[in-house]
Amino acid sequence: MRSFLRKTLSTLTLYCMLCGVAVHAWANGQLDSGALGFGTGGRIASFWPTDATLARGATKPVKTLVQADNKALVISNTPTPFGSQFSGNSQIGITRFTATGNPDTSYGPNGQRLLDAGVDYEVEAVDAVLRSDGALLVLGTIYGPFEQSFPAIWAVLPSGELDPAFAEAGFLRIVRSGTPSDRAGAIVKYDESGGVLIAGDFRDGPQGNHGLMQIFVFENTGALCGLLACGNVVGGTQAGVGNWRMLRVAANFDVQVRDLELFKATPGSNNASIRTLLRRSTTNAQGEFDGLVVGSRFAGGGLELDPTFGPSNSGLQPYFFSQASGFRYNKWQQNDAAAGSKWPAFGDRWFYRQCAKFGSINRCLCHECANWRRRQQL
Repeated sequence: MRSFLRKTLSTLTLYCMLCGVAVHAWANGQLDSGALGFGTGGRIASFWPTDATLARGATKPVKTLVQADNKALVISNTPTPFGSQFSGNSQIGITRFTATGNPDTSYGPNGQRLLDAGVDYEVEAVDAVLRSDGALLVLGTIYGPFEQSFPAIWAVLPSGELDPAFAEAGFLRIVRSGTPSDRAGAIVKYDESGGVLIAGDFRDGPQGNHGLMQIFVFENTGALCGLLACGNVVGGTQAGVGNWRMLRVAANFDVQVRDLELFKATPGSNNASIRTLLRRSTTNAQGEFDGLVVGSRFAGGGLELDPTFGPSNSGLQPYFFSQASGFRYNKWQQNDAAAGSKWPAFGDRWFYRQCAKFGSINRCLCHECANWRRRQQL
């Protein structure tokens, strides 16, 4: 029973500049600090040293995943880690902890592994997902010379080694034709038969706005999908596959992928509704930005914009968000605080979660709203 609870409860990763701290809590909200508990007092700390004295580097956790055996994986970005063959480059660090919160030395020294893309490249992890066989797929962006960048996926076996059967010895570069400056955004499992969907930001050169791209990848082999059903444009060419395809959606401002969700009305079906949260890459001094939820789907017509989502069946739902005083989300917080309610603070990810299934601004803003009529009048 204890093992079952540990597997099903959340592991929260807190961010700080010097280290990654994982906190494990039981259903009653107390830290797991018993005799068979997690770490020390329910906490563990992990960092990547920058030199032989084990000085702490600026480790930034990105994702926490729990394996079927209750071991926890923490994926981080770690600049100039000590002991790396490319110690001057930003790299991706993976730390694995046992079910009791100790570094899993069977995974590597101190339970850690580094991922890189060679001497000329900086890498940045953005998301990760566990493959059906327990291997870890890490999605990141590779930054190279001449302002070029592109997404990449590393496939790491439970042993800590790269999967030799995945793409090029465990490493897939998703490089479009031309001179792109693309960025990775998010990754989700599509089905149990070996597919994942990634979302990222495309840009055809070093300047201009980024738009949305969605790409299917076969998770066990790292092959990109070349079928006509896999997108409205050709993305590039891959050995053994030929031309691979992607869904390309342009925006009228520079966007950045923040989240990706996938819904299936019928489990096991190939048909799926897909929602991608985009936000403006930079905000102004008042913390204001435009955002966009893109509704896409995989159905009879392949991967396409979802005509059942958004105003005028456009597949697009824009929204505006501001941290400035007086905007609606601030008023809601202030009124709820005065009424003693526990309405959560709004943020782009919260908004997206509420909005993803509906495609309507009013329903997004008022979903699960305790005082619906009052809020409608604000």
